[in-house]
Amino acid sequence: MEMASATFRHVDGMFLESGKKLCPLEVRWCSAGKGPIVWVCPPFTASPNVFQWWSELFGPGKFFDPSRYTIVCPAMIGSSYGSSGPLSEMVEGGSRFYAEFPRITMRDIVGASEMLRRYMMIERVHALIGPSMGGKQALEWAVTAPEVFDHLILIGCNASQSPYNVALNEAQRMAIEADPTWTASTDVAGQAGLMAARAFAVATYRTHAIYQATQGGLNEDGVFRAAAYQRHIGKELSSRFCAVSYLRLSEAADSHDVAHGRGSLSFALSRVTSKCAVVSLEADLGYPETEMRAWSSQIRNSRHYHIQTIYGHDGFLKERAALEAIFVSELGGAGDA
Repeated sequence: MEMASATFRHVDGMFLESGKKLCPLEVRWCSAGKGPIVWVCPPFTASPNVFQWWSELFGPGKFFDPSRYTIVCPAMIGSSYGSSGPLSEMVEGGSRFYAEFPRITMRDIVGASEMLRRYMMIERVHALIGPSMGGKQALEWAVTAPEVFDHLILIGCNASQSPYNVALNEAQRMAIEADPTWTASTDVAGQAGLMAARAFAVATYRTHAIYQATQGGLNEDGVFRAAAYQRHIGKELSSRFCAVSYLRLSEAADSHDVAHGRGSLSFALSRVTSKCAVVSLEADLGYPETEMRAWSSQIRNSRHYHIQTIYGHDGFLKERAALEAIFVSELGGAGDA
């Protein structure tokens, strides 16, 4: 079974936190299956086809089998996967936004998902799951609309963007902005800068141990295997993602702060009424266990899990058995929703 895709189009658009209006608003999403709703908020550069990028856990025969669950995953606004973003037309039949696409925030991204939920007439979501940047979306959404979600599963994320993560994102934006083509009105603008940004980012998502285990020595061309790998992953992303999307989404990640305008972090987190699981990953540079324990302890009815992994942050894509054990603990056996 494949995921079906569709686009929600709101001709009146939506106002962004900046005061600018994104009009029309389009949100591309993929869905599959039948049964209780499992809504996945995607990480930074992931498509809405969760069967492709999280195939360890989603798809026929996997824990989240579409024969037992209805699985929904939208493309974030600002991304390169069909929702309103830099590659969208500014007006009907007109030129594309490219670098003129406005800044967006985490709440803007969540606001677009909420509009999609209402359009789909989904009243209850059995489980809202977010890894990495998806976890930021999921937490913000659970604070904004706590009555919608029965279960909340947050993996490798935070309640407000840390200075360290802002620094990592700024370094990546500097790489893109150092490419003089990034403001050009073409689909490949800033491609060299994007390749460098992505190569840097992936090194922070992983660990010394995993590079030692998988990227040691020289390849058949006499090039350092680790060096060739970094070039490969930079080129791979640039073939499917827009540099301006990367820049705008990194800015949105940095805007993340569930306490903003809500008085305090503890008050904001007290709004979460879902049964909540918060999952940290060993050697995750951006989202250390101590930080995740500190904020998650302020959510009622929450449990913290820590996964030992050689992969670091990218362990959420690799540690199938550990994550399945958490899902069973939180949601029951597959299909027991």
